[in-house]
Amino acid sequence: MFNNAIERFKWKAYPRVLEEKNIHRKVIVFILWIENNRSKIRIQFIFGRINANIPFILYTFDLDIVQVGYDGKNRLIRM
Repeated sequence: MFNNAIERFKWKAYPRVLEEKNIHRKVIVFILWIENNRSKIRIQFIFGRINANIPFILYTFDLDIVQVGYDGKNRLIRM
């Protein structure tokens, strides 16, 4: 399901994607061009461990703004 969500994102963001990297099949990175701001943004999809719980994964990040998780069915936001 996670791969399907990434493919949907990629399809919708296609015109803006400048670069895509798959790092060891654990992290997929997209660099997008945002025309209105004339800037680039980086979005990472990180594959978690099977036995890791969502709060552990989200609280691993230092920045609150990146603490968003998607389990394939529901969006879970922690801030």
